[in-house]
Amino acid sequence: MTKYLVTYYSRSGATRIAAEAIAQRLGADIDEIKAKKYDAGIMGILTAGIDILMKTRAEIEPATKEPSSYDHVIIGTPVWGLTASNPVISYLEQHKGQFKAVSFFSCSFMMGGVYAFDTMKNACGMSPVATLDLGETEVRQGNYERHLGQFLMQLRSRANVSAPVK
Repeated sequence: MTKYLVTYYSRSGATRIAAEAIAQRLGADIDEIKAKKYDAGIMGILTAGIDILMKTRAEIEPATKEPSSYDHVIIGTPVWGLTASNPVISYLEQHKGQFKAVSFFSCSFMMGGVYAFDTMKNACGMSPVATLDLGETEVRQGNYERHLGQFLMQLRSRANVSAPVK
């Protein structure tokens, strides 16, 4: 049986909602990436935007779950400026080489997950088994079940086929 970990960063809460739904459906452990620098409020938004533009990496708290202990790690991010959030990029870079298989999901106001997934792939050095790009509005309204079901089906059918990026 595949041992899953769902790791995510969420500033507004939408990515957290999706992460919890994925973890619950898979019976997975869950680990939130924490970066106090981007806490709620206008200053957090401004700081996040500046850091994305300047490519400044976030200081994140140590992970509470070790990704190398899992067969498959599913990483979730909000999309910031058509890329993955700084805390997620930092997490992936810090744990590069520790993943056996990865999948990615994102939440954004406008679909931008494709760009975020490229950034994530490069940061961790692996191609994802499956990806899921969700709109923040559909997550908050609970209208993402069909997409989530397709993602989980793809993930389960290809459980451990991530490959290093060449």
